[in-house]
This record gives sequence, C-alpha cells and structure tokens, in this order.
Amino acid sequence: MLAIAASGCISLQVDTIPARDSWPSSRAQLGRWNSDSSSFAPPLTEQWTYNAGAGFGPGPPLVFEDFIIVATRKGEVHAIDRHTGAKLGKEELGSAINGTPVLRNGRLAVPIDYGSKRVLHVWNLDNGSSDWKLKGGATIATSPTIVGDNLIVVDRLSRVRAIGLIDGTEKWSVPLESGTPIHASPVVDFSGRIVVVDVNGHITRLGTSGEVVWTADLDEPVYQTPAAANEMIYFAGTHGGVYAVDAETGSLVWRDTSAGDARSGSAVRRTAPAVDETMVVVAGTNGVVNAYDAQSGHERWASGAGAPVEAAPLLTKEHVFVATLSGQLMALERATGLIVWTVELRGRVKSAMAARDGDLIVLCEPSHVYRFVSRAM
Repeated sequence: MLAIAASGCISLQVDTIPARDSWPSSRAQLGRWNSDSSSFAPPLTEQWTYNAGAGFGPGPPLVFEDFIIVATRKGEVHAIDRHTGAKLGKEELGSAINGTPVLRNGRLAVPIDYGSKRVLHVWNLDNGSSDWKLKGGATIATSPTIVGDNLIVVDRLSRVRAIGLIDGTEKWSVPLESGTPIHASPVVDFSGRIVVVDVNGHITRLGTSGEVVWTADLDEPVYQTPAAANEMIYFAGTHGGVYAVDAETGSLVWRDTSAGDARSGSAVRRTAPAVDETMVVVAGTNGVVNAYDAQSGHERWASGAGAPVEAAPLLTKEHVFVATLSGQLMALERATGLIVWTVELRGRVKSAMAARDGDLIVLCEPSHVYRFVSRAM
C-alpha cells in the first residue's frame, strides 16, 4: 500500500516494500540493460494515461507492484497508482530532474540538476520522512546507480562520487582525468566495478573504492548511457558506431561503424543500447533499428522505424519495442525485425521505457505517462 502524507515535506510512504521491489536490485538494472526477460506479446491495450505536467529525462520510470515513480524536468516527483493511473502523491522540488531516481531499502534518492542548492535528496519511504539532502557543489544531470550501500553519482564537474545511502556522507570522490563533460549515467559491470564514459568517448573503469582500474578510448563521442552485460560494456556513439568492450581489460571486442561518419556529413546519433544475454539492439536518428549478436557483433537484422528514434529500445523475450520522435510506438519481432504492431501516441518519446509483469510504461512528451497491458498475459 502507498500512502501520501499531507504535509508539505515528503509525499510518499510505503507500508511494505517487498525485497524484489528494492530498485535497482538486479544485474539488469545496475547494468542499464533496457531489457525485460518476461514474454508479453502485442497487441497491447492502453489502460490509462497520466499527465505529469512536464517532460522527462532520458531514463526510464520506476515500476513496482502497486505504483510507479516518475521525475520531471520541472522538478516534480510523481507517484502513480500502477493499476488505475490515479495520482498518489507529488513532491515539488522546484529544481530540474534529468536523471532517474533510484530506490533501495526503502530510500528514494533523487538527483537534482539545476535550480536549487541541493544536488541530491533522499527520502525514507518507510516512514515518509526526508532523510537527508546533499547541498552545494556541482549538480547531477545523470541517473545514480548503487554499489553496496553507496550511491554512485557523476556530477557536472566530471567527478565520480560515492555517497552513503544511509547518511549522505561522501565515501570517495574521483575527478576524471580529462575533465570532459559526461552525459551518460554510470553503470555497474559483472564484478561490481563502475564504468563511466565522457562525451569524447573516453572510458574509465573504477573499483569499488574509487581506484582507476583501466581507461580506454573510442574513436567517437558518446552521449548515451552504455549497458554492462555478458562481461562486456556496450556503447553507442553520436557518429553511428556501436561498440563492445571487454569489461575486465578495456580491449575492443567488436564494433560496427557502418551507419555513418560525421566527417562525411552522414552522422547518425544512436540510442542507448538494449541488451540481454544474446542480443544487442540500438536505433538512431536515421530511423533504423539494428540488432546484433551480443558476442560477435554480427548484424542479425536492420528494420526501418519510419522516423528518428532517440529513446532506448526495450528488448523482451520475443519482441523489441521502439518509440519514435514522431509519436509511434511499435513492436518488432525479435527474430526478424518485422514490425507487427503500432500505435499512435500523443507526442514524441525521448525516454527509455520500462516493463514489468506484462505492463509497458512509456513516457511521452510533452508530459504523459502511458500504461499498456498485454492481453496475452
């Protein structure tokens, strides 16, 4: 049950949070896989839409058994009843939120980008209280992740910081060597190490105490969050490249740079990758969705979406879901790339989708949250 306090402070209180609802709790969430292992098939039915009043960052919503949490660039955190679409509560921070919050052990951590002295705010959802606020310093434009009991954040000064989730104390801070801006969120690889990449394609892998394990360079800018899976890190670039790097050594395993080259005037900005144990899927501003073998990089298929794509695809057991900047949501057959279902949304999609138990949650500009349900469940 989710209860909303009437005070002007925190707005969210959860009576019971099952262990599996401590997000992120799975390797897929920590590694930003943009995939769901369940099987739910189109046609999907729209159950409800919710107006959040503003747009969203590039990350997905948080989806739990009974409720959904979304954050907006207007600085609001919304709790939505998953089954009915009713508003359960809203917290107004008055500061832009570009990264997806994280929930762990009953604590909701919200990164703040600009418009406030706060850069991180943590609430205790068990009792509805504000736990702590991190004030001062550079703001956080990306989504945090979690290693042990620490929040891992990357700020606008290109520092990777470990902040204790319980009390907000800084455990360590590492300024990245290049000092180049970072638009991609950090990911956690198979051994619990932290991987970050800057806009020049410079990759840094850090240990759990902040020590630099290795660095590597891609010959391409990277703005999208990578995915860590299969003992590799998958990157998508702004010039059309897709890369797989060995997580342990930093060496390049495979790459595909056939989509274009900025120097020839044909650059293609790729989406964040969707990954599982056997497949990698990316889309791009050229309107093409590409599927690759996760181990070899061999292209399995390429399919036209009919419009540019900025949001990460969502990979499921039998389908790939893609949403375009023209407002089309579609399902492609995983095996062939054939489009088998489409629906028109109220606006463009720039945020990653989320799936759970047959539900597909889509964030749509300028301000709508959609819940679609598979009738095949």
